[in-house]
Amino acid sequence: MNKLVYIVHIFIYLFVIFSCTQKNSDKVYNENSDTTQAISHSLIIGNDSTSLSFRDSVNYPNIQISFIKNKDSAAYSTLRISNYYYQANIDTSFTLEYLSEQLSTIWAIVEMENKISLTHVSVGYPLEYTDVLINQIEAFKNSPQWQPHLYESKLWLDYELIKATMLEADVYKPLNNFLKTKGFHISGFHLEKHGYVTKNKLEELGYDTNMMIPVPFIVWIDIREL
Repeated sequence: MNKLVYIVHIFIYLFVIFSCTQKNSDKVYNENSDTTQAISHSLIIGNDSTSLSFRDSVNYPNIQISFIKNKDSAAYSTLRISNYYYQANIDTSFTLEYLSEQLSTIWAIVEMENKISLTHVSVGYPLEYTDVLINQIEAFKNSPQWQPHLYESKLWLDYELIKATMLEADVYKPLNNFLKTKGFHISGFHLEKHGYVTKNKLEELGYDTNMMIPVPFIVWIDIREL
């Protein structure tokens, strides 16, 4: 009888241990499944032989970040950021600083696929990001070369002067700061289709509406290793 009771107690003990283990296992599995599901819904990744693309479908579905390489290359050489918020006139207050903070996670994912050896970045023009636009305005507002040029040239757009001023003032500073943490830096610009910041935009940002601030509408950024 005592032996029978002992066996029953052993059986009950093993049953309880097994049940607790199974519950914990199920809990871990479910938590991992929920995390995986959340990631799969919030980050859409497009992957082919020449590009790896990311889009946060929950928080910022109108921003796409892509790393691009040549078909026969082992390294990604181009970073392209498409800001559809501005293009669709949804949100004109988006900042490049915020976007640069998000790049760190994406960069790590890309490096697991292939080497990153950047030579070019296409991130959009200054009007697409409030912080970059303010940097652009401040750069030309404080430039000792730009104001005399305006007076002498009667609004003629000197592309070389514009590129040099933007580079010296580090207009794309949030991006440049991020790139420096990865061993790269902005080394130059290719610019096309220039105009001026509108009076309405200057007023919105609290600037003198009589200022003539040049702004390119196509920007291609050269990148070099530090």
